[in-house]
Amino acid sequence: RAENVTAFVKTPAQRVEAMEAAGQLPFLVPTSSIPNNIELNEAGVHKGVGLVKLAETLGFSAENVMACG
Repeated sequence: RAENVTAFVKTPAQRVEAMEAAGQLPFLVPTSSIPNNIELNEAGVHKGVGLVKLAETLGFSAENVMACG
């Protein structure tokens, strides 16, 4: 099972088209971090969820967590 897929596009129009198409699927959350890519994440899967689980595992609260990048 993949939780994140990254694809690269050649034109801004392709990116817009891909983002709109992916946005129609309720189980995907499309994002983009650079001008020529699209990232597809499973709904509910993101850095924040992972950081909260890590904090709980290490024994401290999410209020004491900072993430960069």
